[in-house]
Amino acid sequence: MVSLAGSLAALLLLAVFARTRHAPRSRRFAWLGMVLVGCALGSFAMAPFLEARPVVERLGFGILAAATGLGHACAFNLVPLPHRRTRLRMWLVPLGMWAGGAGSFAILTQHQHPWADIVAFAMALPVLAAWACLPLLAKRPSHVQLGERPVPALRFACPRCGTVVDWGRGVWPCTDCGLFLKLDMPAHPASASNQLDDPAGVVRLECPDCGAPRLAGRGRSDCAKCQASLSLHWNMHR
Repeated sequence: MVSLAGSLAALLLLAVFARTRHAPRSRRFAWLGMVLVGCALGSFAMAPFLEARPVVERLGFGILAAATGLGHACAFNLVPLPHRRTRLRMWLVPLGMWAGGAGSFAILTQHQHPWADIVAFAMALPVLAAWACLPLLAKRPSHVQLGERPVPALRFACPRCGTVVDWGRGVWPCTDCGLFLKLDMPAHPASASNQLDDPAGVVRLECPDCGAPRLAGRGRSDCAKCQASLSLHWNMHR
């Protein structure tokens, strides 16, 4: 039963890594996390057939704790945050990884060092609080502030780093990598239409008019459902 619970938790983490591994910002963490999850699953699979089952299960949970810290880092690297709250990543991403490492150490040493338990608990508290507050922090706004003036906003992942950003109409920077993107909705009548033949130049978003999922590339594109037009432009220098 213990191995089954650990395996289910590992599969949940694997889904997180599979979802975040395509974003350049979290790719390395995701691949490393997938390796750790594979090691944890191997421990849980072998534990019922070994005499030292408690030791192997404890090893699996220790590896899983470290992988959980990486999963937190992958998720918080990409989740949308308000423009004035993006510095939270600088604290919460490493804090979650340290909490995972401290928890792994406490599990592997069978909680023989009370200070390790205290450190892991102290680091886990703000991480859990951040996840509890995430629905409020990541609430989708209809407008963003440009100085004192609110402008309509559209949420989609940054084409360069993969962070989910609330882009304001006009010229707007990515909150994390600083990529400038120009958004016009509806599109200017003189803007050229776009051919979606470059996967690197395509973003997934929801239509600002009808809410239907759609793809949009550089240039002008129209919603297949309601024909609402928008225009995107960005330059990525290698």
